[in-house]
Amino acid sequence: MYSLTALFFILPLHFSHVLSPFRLIFWENYSFERQKIYLFLIILVFTYIEWLIRFPLSIGNTLKKYGYIFYILLIIPFLSGLYFWGVFNSDFFIGSYEKHHGYLSYFAIIGYSIVLISNPKEHLQKYLNWSIISAFFVALIAIGEHLGGWFDIYNRSGMYSMYPGRSSGTLGNPNYLAGYMLVFIPILMEYILNWDWKIKQKYIPIWYIGALLIFLWWIYVSWSYIANTLILFLLLWYSLWYFFWKHIWKQFSIFLLIISILLSLWFNFIEADKLLSFESRFILMKELIGILLSHPMGLLIGFGPDSILSYFSDFRSDLVNSYFPNSMNIDSSHNLFIDTVFQYGLLPIFTYIYSCIKRWVSLKNPYILSIILLIVFLTFNVYIITHILLLILLSILLLRTVNP
Repeated sequence: MYSLTALFFILPLHFSHVLSPFRLIFWENYSFERQKIYLFLIILVFTYIEWLIRFPLSIGNTLKKYGYIFYILLIIPFLSGLYFWGVFNSDFFIGSYEKHHGYLSYFAIIGYSIVLISNPKEHLQKYLNWSIISAFFVALIAIGEHLGGWFDIYNRSGMYSMYPGRSSGTLGNPNYLAGYMLVFIPILMEYILNWDWKIKQKYIPIWYIGALLIFLWWIYVSWSYIANTLILFLLLWYSLWYFFWKHIWKQFSIFLLIISILLSLWFNFIEADKLLSFESRFILMKELIGILLSHPMGLLIGFGPDSILSYFSDFRSDLVNSYFPNSMNIDSSHNLFIDTVFQYGLLPIFTYIYSCIKRWVSLKNPYILSIILLIVFLTFNVYIITHILLLILLSILLLRTVNP
């Protein structure tokens, strides 16, 4: 419990600039994501040591109940490696590029899922609360970077950035940062709307309201089109739910109609460079989907870790070359789920979708809303470890809500 609490609090706050002034860097890589991956692996080892000492039966019971699924998931990348490449080098196990961390990261995600499933709901709720507290500090750091001067504790506002005028905080990219804040909005709304105002401890809703306002403000100033659009849709959904018809299908129909109108306006007024970036993501998605459909075995078991980078290093269509220069490495389609299927096959995604649908409760449930927001966000973004861990936590909390 203590190790996982540390994971949810520390990981979002840690990045390559935290320890580098003290000449402490995990391994040799200074990148944001790789440093977070290394820290995740280290804390996960301590988590298993703690749980095997304190709660050995809980992990054993989880493996007895779901072990066959996890074993199949762990074996699949080796099957794809044998079928397509026949070589298991360092790229396969540890990855070779910023957003590809190899089989070791995939193995760790499954190990993390096992230990979370072994936790009672009370522990999972505490991890979520610690995530919110961590996100609050992440937001403050980003605001300090945005303001500059002595507010910027890491002195990152004066650094050369790919995102001038935008803060990336401790997550390496303004869009990733906005997406992380986005996930907590439905949960904070639920805490506030269902708070018992008769009790005396009123400082708690004040903290929730303050965190909610800071997260909303930060998402707005992040200039993230995806996150801001999703916030607009979320507020629209809340308005329909609380102030209009209670019939779910009437609400959903109105919601889709308004979204269609807003998206039409959005595409007419969006900046040309933003629209080009958005279009390029669909080009990559289409390319990888085409490869998967033309190789049924690849669709079933994937092409193995790091295979997206390998594919685009050797083969590029004229359409892809028209959007991306030959000198640019392409290691993702900017769609987490297509990337997962391309590397590891359909089973991981199918297992996740089946579990969520089986335990679907209500669109009013804050975990459902947060999961939907995060899934839509990751549909247009790359592998981000903080977001992946949060998605798994929320999904297992949803499972516990239906089946404590």
